[in-house]
Amino acid sequence: MATARLSSQARRAAILNAAVRLFSEKGFRGVTTRALAAACGVSEPVLYHHFATKSDLYRAIIEERAVEGDRAIPAMIEEKFDCVADDRDFLVRLANGIIAWHAKDPTYARLLVFAGLERHELSHMFQERYTNAFLDGISRYFARRMDEGVFRRMNPAIAAETFVGTTANFGMSQAVFGSQCLNLPLEELVEGFVDIFLEGMKKRP
Repeated sequence: MATARLSSQARRAAILNAAVRLFSEKGFRGVTTRALAAACGVSEPVLYHHFATKSDLYRAIIEERAVEGDRAIPAMIEEKFDCVADDRDFLVRLANGIIAWHAKDPTYARLLVFAGLERHELSHMFQERYTNAFLDGISRYFARRMDEGVFRRMNPAIAAETFVGTTANFGMSQAVFGSQCLNLPLEELVEGFVDIFLEGMKKRP
């Protein structure tokens, strides 16, 4: 049966989508270009026409999904890093945004796990292009609230890593394992994360 011809851009997108699925299931080293071409319904020469090497394909996935990840966190959260006044509301929205990022594309989350375990050189790309900048913004927010006397003095980078790590770990565990150990509504879990964190951040009399 004849298949419809795709534009170059559509073909490239189809290859990326198929590659994400394969890489998330088998890792970078476990996927061959033959398997990639077969999953995309193209020949290996066509695959090489769009991506000269498997590493180029992997890099394109990381770059594209990192940009999409930026959009997944609600814009109002990022814009308010420097003017937050309601800490509880801000952290609830931030936690929900982080968890939603993992839930939106669990195959990509699993791909990142494989990249880290395989110590692939491209595994640092996501960290450099997205995570570091994101954590830096949250660190500045905590530092400002410490200067304003709302939070007790501590290393703001550690505070940012603690909060993001808690919520990201929950999101990643759902993406990888598909379930959570606590049979509680998401809203209740997020409220609990934020309550515990803020209790530790409060400035002591």
